[in-house]
Amino acid sequence: MDTITLQCRFDLEGEPLYTLKWYKGGKEFYRYIPKEMPNTQVFALPGINVDRSKSNPYEVVLRNVQPEATGKYKCEVSSDAPNFYTIMESAYLFVIGEYYMLLVLLHFGVRGKRLG
Repeated sequence: MDTITLQCRFDLEGEPLYTLKWYKGGKEFYRYIPKEMPNTQVFALPGINVDRSKSNPYEVVLRNVQPEATGKYKCEVSSDAPNFYTIMESAYLFVIGEYYMLLVLLHFGVRGKRLG
């Protein structure tokens, strides 16, 4: 299989974005912080090959995807000061040969989902 695009669509309802993070099996593999330079970081994780040139705050592109990429993925979004809202959603990705299936779409908004 060539690539899989993981999407994290969110509505911060006017709040500025502080961070966006992606996890697989509880381990972080992608981070976007708009105020930092560089604003993206990729962390090594077996079976995960992030295509930095095609990834952004709304989509993370995984290349050379193999069955080892099967697992639970989580997108975590935090708003900036003064509120620092944090919301997250997860989905399970199955990769079998050249086919894949994502069980849950990652769509969510901030209102009423404050944690912490």
